[in-house]
Amino acid sequence: TQTLVYKILNYKKTTSINPQILFIGMITWPPNESSVEWFLKEIFSLIQKKIPNVEFHIVGKVNKELLDKMPKHTNVIFHKQQVSLRKFFKSNQVFVLPFKMGGGVRIKALTALANSSPIISTSLGVEGIKIKHNKECLIANTPHAFAKESKKLLRSKKLRNKLISNGLKYLEKHHSENQNNKFLKEYDQVIS
Repeated sequence: TQTLVYKILNYKKTTSINPQILFIGMITWPPNESSVEWFLKEIFSLIQKKIPNVEFHIVGKVNKELLDKMPKHTNVIFHKQQVSLRKFFKSNQVFVLPFKMGGGVRIKALTALANSSPIISTSLGVEGIKIKHNKECLIANTPHAFAKESKKLLRSKKLRNKLISNGLKYLEKHHSENQNNKFLKEYDQVIS
């Protein structure tokens, strides 16, 4: 398989008034809908009990029927599809991948890493890439574990910085332009 090339976007994170959790994806796609619904129904209130001012920002295409169906919470903000995601990546402290269904390489995880966003995911959410728990991301598969890891990451800038640093190293090693060129050169030799 050819390397997925990801350009690292170097920009300074901004400090938001309230801690922010981010999810990006078309909520009209069933795995995304299921993820957001599970996070809102099972996890977000557990986080809010300890961090009441936390915000959950969901960016992507959504329709009114889905919005009406989603569990209601304070500090949950649905943003429609956006031309640029930069402002969301600059201000979030946590990027969540609470996937319970779907498969394949997780482009969302690579996008978050390239945008210096620390990730909390289910095992399925980072399936297909070689990032590891407590090195480039945090992995949790139950609501309580996911909430616990989220609170830990929201409270610890040191942990966020560690995951970001390791995530950028992972991208450079596995998904850089140099890696892609190396792959193409090896591929040429095999088919020649």
